[in-house]
Amino acid sequence: MNLPRSAMLYLSLVILGAPTAAAQDVFQQFTAFPFPNPGADEILPDFGGLSISKVGHVIFAYDEEMLPETPETTLEDVRHPAEVVSIAHPNAAITALIDQQLRSPQSFQLDRIQLRQSFPDEWVWSVTWYIVPKGKGYGASGPDHNGLRFTAVVPALDDVLRPKILLCDTYAVAPLPAVYSCSTLEIAIPAADVVLPGQDEVRNRAEQAVAKLRRSYMKSDGGSAGPPEMHVFSVTTVEVPIDVTAEGTVESVQIWAVNFQSEARRGDSDQDDSKPADVFTVWVTPDGRVSDLRWIYWAWSEQLPADR
Repeated sequence: MNLPRSAMLYLSLVILGAPTAAAQDVFQQFTAFPFPNPGADEILPDFGGLSISKVGHVIFAYDEEMLPETPETTLEDVRHPAEVVSIAHPNAAITALIDQQLRSPQSFQLDRIQLRQSFPDEWVWSVTWYIVPKGKGYGASGPDHNGLRFTAVVPALDDVLRPKILLCDTYAVAPLPAVYSCSTLEIAIPAADVVLPGQDEVRNRAEQAVAKLRRSYMKSDGGSAGPPEMHVFSVTTVEVPIDVTAEGTVESVQIWAVNFQSEARRGDSDQDDSKPADVFTVWVTPDGRVSDLRWIYWAWSEQLPADR
């Protein structure tokens, strides 16, 4: 049986001829624009897997294809819930990733554990944890958390699954009805012989993807205005250690982050270098794979996601 493998994400920025404001962490969510951020269900509306959750700019996803082949099991074969909880606690790698996204040390408090039937002869545990800032505990009304949760999935007869990890970003281009541009990229270790494309090639691929996205815009409000022009604000690289081997070796991959900004929103960050740049990030992998880009048309006023 293979040992469980977990993903870690640390950030290293290399600014390539960009203005001062571009030195801001590309994972920092711009908070001055007064609209909520779409959650995992809005970003991946067609995901029909076992579990999906979002923390910052990272989505954790589990689908049924990840389940190992197991013999027919019955309820009598399922391990005890206490054992499941012990192996499903987020390990140091997942904890480091969540700490990085939330910019402060976090701890985990059990929310719930559920047993469900994935296939006619297969049972799966899902264990959901509150993400709680360290130093905070239970208040009068329950755990003093920030509304975020992390879910681990444990097959009935196997180890906890390693989630798929996707980088994501959204950018509000219209208020009501709300329209967001959306960027998602699943992270994976590239082949050993892959050569990182140069900055000019990366920028060109990202600009082509954004141009194609603009052409697909639907005027949800019935008006004549199209999406705003988006221009490259900065080009950076992020070093993403995404896996830990059984021997404890961390495997990393360098990802390009091409950050776009609309003319209408450029002035704020230009006038105040202390304010994070309000950018839309298109990710590019070492083998040249570009983020999947799409529009989100979302009536956010009807339901605000937890990670606003």
